[in-house]
Amino acid sequence: MQTDPIELEVFGKIFGALAEQMGLTIVRTAHTTFVRETQDFGAALATRDGWFFAYPRTLGASTLLGLPFADVIAAIDHYEPGDVIFTNDPFSSKAGCTHVPDLTLFAPVFVGDELLCFTWGFIHSSDIGGAVPGSIAPSLSETFQEGIRIPPTKLYRRGEVNEDVRRILQTNVRIPHAVWGDIQALRAGFHVASRKLQELAAKYGTKKLQTVMEDLLRYSEQKARRVFERIPAGRYHFADYLEDDTVSDVPIRIELTMTVENGAIHLDYTGTDPQVASAYNIPTAGKVHPWVIVGLGYFVATQDPDIPTNAGFFRALSVTLPEGSLVNPIFPAAIGLRSVTGVRILEVLMGALGQAVPDKVPAAGSGLATIVLMSVPDFESGGRRINVINPCVGGSGGRPVGDGFDGSDYTLGFMRNTPAEILEAETFVVIKKFAFLPDSGGPGTYRGGLGLSLEFQVFAPDATLIARGMERSRFAPWGAHGGLPGACMMPALLNPGTPRQRAIRKIDFLRLEPGDVVRIHTAGGGGYGDPLERDPGRVAADVELGFVSREAAEGVYGVVVQPAGRADDDATARARARLRDARGPRVVSPYTLGDARLRYDAVWTSDARAALRRVLAQLPILMRYRVKNEIHATLTPAGRETPIAPEEVRITWEALRARLYPERFLSASLMAKLAAAAADSQP
Repeated sequence: MQTDPIELEVFGKIFGALAEQMGLTIVRTAHTTFVRETQDFGAALATRDGWFFAYPRTLGASTLLGLPFADVIAAIDHYEPGDVIFTNDPFSSKAGCTHVPDLTLFAPVFVGDELLCFTWGFIHSSDIGGAVPGSIAPSLSETFQEGIRIPPTKLYRRGEVNEDVRRILQTNVRIPHAVWGDIQALRAGFHVASRKLQELAAKYGTKKLQTVMEDLLRYSEQKARRVFERIPAGRYHFADYLEDDTVSDVPIRIELTMTVENGAIHLDYTGTDPQVASAYNIPTAGKVHPWVIVGLGYFVATQDPDIPTNAGFFRALSVTLPEGSLVNPIFPAAIGLRSVTGVRILEVLMGALGQAVPDKVPAAGSGLATIVLMSVPDFESGGRRINVINPCVGGSGGRPVGDGFDGSDYTLGFMRNTPAEILEAETFVVIKKFAFLPDSGGPGTYRGGLGLSLEFQVFAPDATLIARGMERSRFAPWGAHGGLPGACMMPALLNPGTPRQRAIRKIDFLRLEPGDVVRIHTAGGGGYGDPLERDPGRVAADVELGFVSREAAEGVYGVVVQPAGRADDDATARARARLRDARGPRVVSPYTLGDARLRYDAVWTSDARAALRRVLAQLPILMRYRVKNEIHATLTPAGRETPIAPEEVRITWEALRARLYPERFLSASLMAKLAAAAADSQP
């Protein structure tokens, strides 16, 4: 590195403060509640070739540091002062944005005629058109349904707005003025940062600043490699599931092999299921992408809190993301719920990492972030009001050094709660309850964080509700090193406790009437360590706070809590002795996956999955989802408990091939692929 260490530290703090100031400007000037209150936005400073060298630590989305941005910059032939480039299309931008509602802008920063760097930002728009208010619903099958998509385009040329683009954009969204207002908030943030950067360049020179930018990235990479060097070299494997894709009940497997060697990490997602015909796909273009590595970023930051917040650590990583899979779909896959898959990927990554460094990695968090979005009529404008009621995150996993965090998880924990007063003023709802959910945290020496209970009542006609990200209702958040799984997410209840009560496991698109009440309970995090080793005083404190019931305290933790709120030491010793005798000798495995997951794995064994993968690998990408689901449905009727033999997969595929793909309608090349799939299905 060419920059003096002290000087590098000073400039790193200056650039970091600029990124924070950008973020604060966006928060203070944004129009929509989801940006202004929840803070689903991003801001960064990027080098001329697209590396984020400064990113806020305390504001906005922590998940998109290191977004692959070089191809987006290259999509524009020529830059001039005052230009602002817009895109929200993950496919034409080659993963330069992550789903259609993320309106992404960037602008060149010039010093005279010389390009110094770029300012970058995105806001999650509360609506960008498409099939449903809010533009995201789990069951959408193509990105065409998710709203208007605009490839990298100059929204401003030399400071003048491109009116054609503006009109097209505003004509196609349900809340045009609010969307345009959020775009102006991004521009305001850019203006603040650009002015400061130009002042720095006038003082130190552009070459000096560009050298510092690159050295900051190198410094971050070096520090990340030092962290990775402390991880034992080897290959670590883990897999987990999304329960289903909303339009079927077939689980979606995410599989990872992590290789650690010489201060570098390779993440191979081979074995992950094909892209699905709903909105859970993550568009990565096969690149090192935040949604498939974000857990490592958090791990590095906890092991070295002084590492600069920039994308340099990405340079120590490489990935394998099979084309046509859930983590690298082809156009026109629906992608609105990519964050749901990203949350599960983080836990898969933590499951692999926890095998290498078990004393540094928590149990599974709730694995969800349920975004509850309401659309109601706007009687004054004649349009619609669209607002996120709240991001409902569950608890994080118990840690090697302490309990999980209640009502917050790692991946999307950056999202703030929306004040009830604002929601009630803007959206015609009344928040009846927003609280921690007792007994939802996985028991352990260190308890998993508690899930949340949200209950609200609607007071508007023609209201619609979407609750994306309702996960962990079947496969519980796993415990670690003797800890037990967290409680699963419960089905949402419409009008609970009334004759009209209805349970809904996943809310895709729900019409509501005035007076309707909706209740949502999220999952808790898994526990870490044996619950019978938990400090009885901490159990008693949890009982006093209402976090753990007296029944669970005695029946799970073996702690007898006196009426005065203190643990009864003698009674506790006897209760724990009884529980230890009842469970017998114990072999503690790294993870406690939960009964539902163990039953599923006992049916779909590794041999059965390998046979299915052999079939799918030979098929065209757009055939794989249907074939996988048909084979799964045929071989896994309700109640099956016996393992699936590989031969069953082959026989089922032969029958499906004849029924679904009659030879007289197929080309010679496709016939050859189907024949290859049949041959390759042999073990």
